[in-house]
Amino acid sequence: MPRVQLRYPGNTFCSHEIIVRLTDLSQAAHLGFDRLVSIIHDSASVFLDNIGIDITGSREIHIIFADLAVQYLSEAFRGDRLVIDMALGEIASRGIEVFFKVVNKTLSREVALAKIGMVFFDYENGCAIKIPHDILVKLNYANCND
Repeated sequence: MPRVQLRYPGNTFCSHEIIVRLTDLSQAAHLGFDRLVSIIHDSASVFLDNIGIDITGSREIHIIFADLAVQYLSEAFRGDRLVIDMALGEIASRGIEVFFKVVNKTLSREVALAKIGMVFFDYENGCAIKIPHDILVKLNYANCND
C-alpha cells in the first residue's frame, strides 16, 4: 500500500495531453519518476496560464509551489499518450490546491495522482497575499483545454 494516498476530486477544471518521449524514460525504459514531476510542473503552468498567471513571474501575480505529493500508480512507455486532468482542491485565502490525474490514454490506465499546494506571493514585500478577486472569479467559472 502506498504511503501517499491521494483522491482526485473529480471536478476537472482543465486538461491537456502529452506524448511520452524517449528523453522521458528511465534506465528501465518506462516513464521516469523525475520526468513525471516535470510533466506535472508543465501541467501546472498550463493551469496557471489559463487563469491569467504567467509562471515565469513576468506579471504582478506570483505563485510559490509550497508542496507536492505524488502517488505513482502504473508505468507509461515511449509513445504513450498521457492525458493530464486538473481539478481544484481546497481554496484558502492565500492559496489553492491543484490536483492532477495522469491517465495513460494508450493503455487505458491511471499513471499517477498528484497534488500541488500553491501560494500567492508578493516578492517585493516578501509575504503571502490574498488571492486576487479576478483570479477567484476565473477559478469558479473558467474552463480551459490545451
